[in-house]
Amino acid sequence: MAKKERQTYQKVARVILEELMRNPVDFRKENPHIYFYNLKMKHPEKYERLTFDTNGYEPYCKDLSRIFMDYKVCAFMDSDNNIFLRNKERIVKYLNEHGIILQQ
Repeated sequence: MAKKERQTYQKVARVILEELMRNPVDFRKENPHIYFYNLKMKHPEKYERLTFDTNGYEPYCKDLSRIFMDYKVCAFMDSDNNIFLRNKERIVKYLNEHGIILQQ
């Protein structure tokens, strides 16, 4: 039996970006860690890479924080907050190049 490959950081980053493009979320009203924790509970295979620390008041995922920082560096996300995706045409092109087809 072949060993299942672990989901890579890059793959889950693309999955999260796809989710945000398809279902925009206002993170002023919702904590992104709680949002993606709930998604992981519904779709564990899709968000396999995300590991949440649930020992505190709210779930926290170090990889999710890093991914959001990467989005800011790439100018995919507003640098002052986690609210707005920017350069949507560029995001669609990036996702399409990686086999995730979104309509522009």
